[in-house]
Amino acid sequence: MAKQPLPWSLKGVSRAAREAAKAAAKREGVPLGVWLSRVIRDISAKEGGGADTAGGSGTRDESGLNSIERAAARIAL
Repeated sequence: MAKQPLPWSLKGVSRAAREAAKAAAKREGVPLGVWLSRVIRDISAKEGGGADTAGGSGTRDESGLNSIERAAARIAL
């Protein structure tokens, strides 16, 4: 039996970015978690990161978050 993923929260995401992500996920007809996972994987691939970033050092968290916020803002327009 596969383990269920644990819920998590992400601090430091602006209200505008959260709303943009929710709106983008709704437009695509997918749950927010699915949409976020897709955006994170896409950005990671474009920046040369692996698809699976679990267990990383966390040194790119801030720049990655900024990239996600920028992507969410672009998609929301």
